[in-house]
Amino acid sequence: MKNLVIALMLVLSTSAFAQELNNWQKQKLEKELTQMTEIMELNEKQVKKITKIKTAQAIDSDKIMKSVEKGTPEAKKAWQDHGREFNGQLKKVVSEEQWKAWINSQNKSKSANNKSKANTVEGLSEKTSAYIQSKGLTSYQLGKVNKEVAEMTKVMALTQEQQIKVVDVKAVQSKKSVKIMKDYPKGSAEQKEAYNKLSKDTSEGLLEATSKKQMNMWWTYRKEKKN
Repeated sequence: MKNLVIALMLVLSTSAFAQELNNWQKQKLEKELTQMTEIMELNEKQVKKITKIKTAQAIDSDKIMKSVEKGTPEAKKAWQDHGREFNGQLKKVVSEEQWKAWINSQNKSKSANNKSKANTVEGLSEKTSAYIQSKGLTSYQLGKVNKEVAEMTKVMALTQEQQIKVVDVKAVQSKKSVKIMKDYPKGSAEQKEAYNKLSKDTSEGLLEATSKKQMNMWWTYRKEKKN
């Protein structure tokens, strides 16, 4: 397998077509070719043919992006025709079993991407949403923290770095809030005191994660929303 990967890299680097690709296109193409080689267990002859097909496909993709306006019916048709044409060429090079393995791999990848998007709340970057998922919260806590951080981002115009810091503060608040509910009788003076301290600690943490100006915007927003 290692020798085949080296072979495809050699074909790519020496191909007359490849001279038309920029470095980003070559890196992207090399990554996809490596995946195809591993997933479909291609032989050397197949590697060389597919390398040439994928190189031509990359060049054609570049032409489409330059010739049609993104999001138009013309662009949609161009990409559909593009996909059918090159998939047809690839299917002629591999066996039915190999092609099935590749399609299954692509479907799994799309499913994972869709799941990631589903977990991404509007207003939050995918990185921030993934970070929230990593905090070990319950489904209820995840929903609440996602909503709060998204709302704060909208009101306070948080940067990516600030979003991450705010997530840390809100995740701690969520976990400690649950602990307080379990540790103290509901409505007791001890519970009230614990909540007051948590509220103060959270405000200080948010102020440290953002800025005084941003927090004033947030507090004003919350006050107006409450009224």
